[in-house]
Amino acid sequence: NSQKLITVIAPTGGGKTFLSNHMDVIREPDWKVNLIRAHTGMGIDELAGAFVQQIFREEAGESAKAVSKLHKYLEWSARKKTISVLIIDDADKLPVETLEFVLQLAELRYGESLFRIVLLATENINAHLEDLKLKDLAADLVHKISVPALSKEQTRTYIEKRLSLCGAEDKAVFTEQEISHIFENSGGLPKDINLYAR
Repeated sequence: NSQKLITVIAPTGGGKTFLSNHMDVIREPDWKVNLIRAHTGMGIDELAGAFVQQIFREEAGESAKAVSKLHKYLEWSARKKTISVLIIDDADKLPVETLEFVLQLAELRYGESLFRIVLLATENINAHLEDLKLKDLAADLVHKISVPALSKEQTRTYIEKRLSLCGAEDKAVFTEQEISHIFENSGGLPKDINLYAR
């Protein structure tokens, strides 16, 4: 229900990519989810073109027309009463100019319809959003959610959950000392917890 652009901030290995991949599974029936992975140097036309390629799979259009196609897509979404969710993973890699375009896209309205935009990023995105070109635009538009590393107890629960999904009935696969070792070496980051648990 948010009218804001949502930025999920977590450290590298904190589960951002897992969340982005899982969004299509947990989505509501009226959501149309589109996901792209940003990279350093990704320009506005490339970003818009990546979304348009997902949205209009049957059309191989020019990237120069991609921005206007996104506008038309928002209009179509309003008529069809669908919610367009645009997810950008590794959004902290976007250049400031491209990030500015994303913020402008989040401001775009067609009647009551808007793009629901989710940025998944490391803390580096804060420096971009503090840039003089973006600061005023981002102030009222961006809602930040910080996802910290897991605590030791959360690490234990996470491991038990993963084991149960694999069919392990016995929750005491690891000793207390081993759980402590996994937690300390992983720093509570899911990616590293998986590595040390293996």
